[in-house]
Amino acid sequence: MGQHDTSLMTLRRMQKIKAICKASPDLDEAFKAMRVSARKLSNPISVDLTSRCNLFCEGCYYYEGDAQAMQDEEDEKKWRAFFESERDRNVKFIYVGGAEAALHPERIRAAADNIPYGIIAANGTIKIPKEVNYRIAVSVWGLPDITEKLRGGGTFWKSVRNYARDPRAMFVYTISRQNIDQIRDVVQILSDEGASITFNMYSPTESYLDKLARGAKNDKEFFRVSNQEDNLAFKDEDLAICRDVVDEVVEEFPDSIVYPKAFNHEVTVPGPYFTLDSDGIATDCAGRHNGTHKTILSTLTESPNKCCMPNINCAECRLLATVLPSRLMPREKDSVNEAAVRDWINICKYWSWFYLNEPYRPV
Repeated sequence: MGQHDTSLMTLRRMQKIKAICKASPDLDEAFKAMRVSARKLSNPISVDLTSRCNLFCEGCYYYEGDAQAMQDEEDEKKWRAFFESERDRNVKFIYVGGAEAALHPERIRAAADNIPYGIIAANGTIKIPKEVNYRIAVSVWGLPDITEKLRGGGTFWKSVRNYARDPRAMFVYTISRQNIDQIRDVVQILSDEGASITFNMYSPTESYLDKLARGAKNDKEFFRVSNQEDNLAFKDEDLAICRDVVDEVVEEFPDSIVYPKAFNHEVTVPGPYFTLDSDGIATDCAGRHNGTHKTILSTLTESPNKCCMPNINCAECRLLATVLPSRLMPREKDSVNEAAVRDWINICKYWSWFYLNEPYRPV
């Protein structure tokens, strides 16, 4: 299907959604507010601020593969000049990643001084300067014991101390096959500490899957504990369990968790989430480098790779960072009736909460 056909289908879906919204005042108001929020994502970029990290996470998205830069541009004047040039290019939103972006607060400040909206992916071990008013997504991988096992360090309580009551921050529980049984206990701790909570689905890299398939020996870095029988990758039965557990905790902790059930049900369906081309590459992912979105590597050069998370296997990708922005573009199922439109708008409102720190009030 060509770009013109895809655009025409999207336009028709939007027309159907608008018609349904106009028949319901609360939906119409929410739809218009969502359109205003979406404009804040104008001309977005992704930036890997550094190739350094202070952890050794099992199956790391960045290091478990070879599609990322492993050197940094060290001249801070060049970093600031880059962000000034992106400001002049009218970039309004930035996805700040790394490896671990918080290791370079001066680069974060340079970004925040020039680009009005942004989100920083962080492991929570380093405090990001208070004057940086970007959203902060603090990753959590389970209780302290499994955190130390999977991340190469006892970081759980340090991240809680640093960010639980920071109004910029939310804790993003990365669910994997190995920590589904700890979801409720972690949510209870974080809720008691006053934290905001949401979820992410672990998505393996090509390298990680290859090592599992050929029974590779463990190393001392990013494949320390996994094997063919016991690893992070989901099986179909794990997805079903995950869906039920997350539904339960969302009901139990409505004041702490923001995570629409409709979204939970989408990302836990077996099989590829995205539509794949003949090479196995996602065609409908907002993270794709398709001429409108780009990633700047830690070398301050533009990434030639397929997307902002290039090591990830597209057929297994359920990452919040790629799936959630992709859902701003409605799918066919989103326009079939009022209930479907409500689900879609709630997912879009979740996007506004996650990336822009706007209040989440489902319709």
